Amino acid sequence: MRLLFLAFPLTHLYIINREYEMLNQDFQFYTREQYLEKRLIDLFPKTAYQGVVQDAIVESRNFEESYNQFTESLARYSELMQEVDSSLIVEPI
Repeated sequence: MRLLFLAFPLTHLYIINREYEMLNQDFQFYTREQYLEKRLIDLFPKTAYQGVVQDAIVESRNFEESYNQFTESLARYSELMQEVDSSLIVEPI
């Protein structure tokens, strides 16, 4: 799995976000996600596609869930290692 938004320069994502804020101060023609997707397709027609923002949101949520599971496992491992009698731990040679 690759992170979709790493395919786009962060400077462009920042500028697109600022464009959205400036252009939509008075009127809401697009949601932030719709505008971002439209501009990415305009700027990167070979890379961006309809649904890229939704895919990135799903990918981000999956990454966060995986990371949370990893940190929970790491915490459990750390707790177990503290419970193990130090005399039972074999030191590497």
